Amino acid sequence: MKSEPQATDPRTLDLAKLGGNHLVYVKPTWEDGRKLFAVHAADGTRIWLTESRDIAFASARQQGLEPAEVH
Repeated sequence: MKSEPQATDPRTLDLAKLGGNHLVYVKPTWEDGRKLFAVHAADGTRIWLTESRDIAFASARQQGLEPAEVH
């Protein structure tokens, strides 16, 4: 008998396990009244901030990382 795939509760999803050490998340944020883009490691640790989404993605790729956008 074939089993059905199990749904994953996103509240318990460990993004670090999915992305390993190569996936980073780019998230828009506001600080001091300015829109910035935060780059986070897969475990949620903020790595750096930049004023441009494009720069966040390009910088991540230059470091050998795979960026993913988070809303």
